[in-house]
Amino acid sequence: MPADGPASPQPQSGPDQSNETLPASGASAEEILDVGGARRGRGRRGGGGRRSAYATRELTEGSIRKNLWFLAWPQMVEGILNSLDQTADLFWAGHAGGFKAIGGMGVAQSYTRLIMAVRMGLDTGMQAMIARAVGAGRLDLANHVALQGFTLTILFALGMAVIGILLADELMRMLGVSEDVIAETVLYLRIQFIGASAMGLRTTTGAAL
Repeated sequence: MPADGPASPQPQSGPDQSNETLPASGASAEEILDVGGARRGRGRRGGGGRRSAYATRELTEGSIRKNLWFLAWPQMVEGILNSLDQTADLFWAGHAGGFKAIGGMGVAQSYTRLIMAVRMGLDTGMQAMIARAVGAGRLDLANHVALQGFTLTILFALGMAVIGILLADELMRMLGVSEDVIAETVLYLRIQFIGASAMGLRTTTGAAL
C-alpha cells in the first residue's frame, strides 16, 4: 500500500512547450499550425475568386512574343488614352477658341510632354531597382525603393506645380508666344502643370507594380 505523501507534479502543457518537435512529423507545433493556416488561406482565395493572370503567369517560359504582348498591351492602351486626351483638348479649343487657343495649347502640351519624359526616367529607374530586389528575394529592399520613389514623385509634383503656377506666362514668352495667345491659354498651362505632376503618382504606382 503506497505511503501517503504529496503527489508528484504531473507535466502540464503550456505555451512554453509549443516549440517541442513532434516525433511523428519532425516539425514544430508552430510550423504545423502555420501550414494549416496557409492551406486555409489558399482555400479562401480559391473559393473567393480567380487570381489575376499577372500574379500567376510564368513569364520565363513559352513564347517570347506572347509574353511581351501580355506585358505591353496595358501600356499601349494607356499611351493611346493619354494621346486622345490631348487630342480632345485641341478639338474643343479649335471649336471654342480658334487658332490662338490651338497655338497656345500646342505650346502648353510641349511642356507637359517634357514633364512626363522626366517622370518616365524616374519610373524606369525605380522599376529596374524593384525588379532586381524582388529577383534577389529582398522584398524589404523593394518596399524601400518604392517608398523612395513615391517620395521623389511627391517632391517633383510639388516643384512642378509651383513652377507652373508662378512662371506659366514667362515659360510661354520664352518660346516667343504672343501676348494674345498667352492670355488665351496661360490658365490651361497652369492646369497642365498641376495635372501632369499629379499624374506622376499614377505612373509611379504602375511602375512599382
